[in-house]
Amino acid sequence: MYAGVYVDSSFGSFDEAAAAAVHSVALTGKPVGILGWFGGHAQYVTGYEVQGDDPRVGDHYTILGVFLTDPLEADRMNNTFVPYDVWKTGPYYLRFSPYYFEDSPAVDPIDGQIGRREWWGKWVIIDAVR
Repeated sequence: MYAGVYVDSSFGSFDEAAAAAVHSVALTGKPVGILGWFGGHAQYVTGYEVQGDDPRVGDHYTILGVFLTDPLEADRMNNTFVPYDVWKTGPYYLRFSPYYFEDSPAVDPIDGQIGRREWWGKWVIIDAVR
């Protein structure tokens, strides 16, 4: 937990969060956690498809979709390609939605923030920083 490999990041729009997730996967080769189901469930972005620049070296690209893994066995999603529009507006179990989950008011020992204050109404990713 204190290794400094992953941090939580929140964004005011889906597009910003999606771009940050793809950029993190591209730069580090590590999966990115996302808080799906309006904050009630964790999923992982394990890959992506883009058109245009390589996200490691440029920012002129269009995200075509991501490869999503869901640890919930019943969902049977392991590196499943999800087109960008489905990830943005599709059914709740595929849609990356803003955080609206009532949870613990405890202080995060890593960044000192209270999750629901920091995340409420935002798209949240757990991205690799190294």
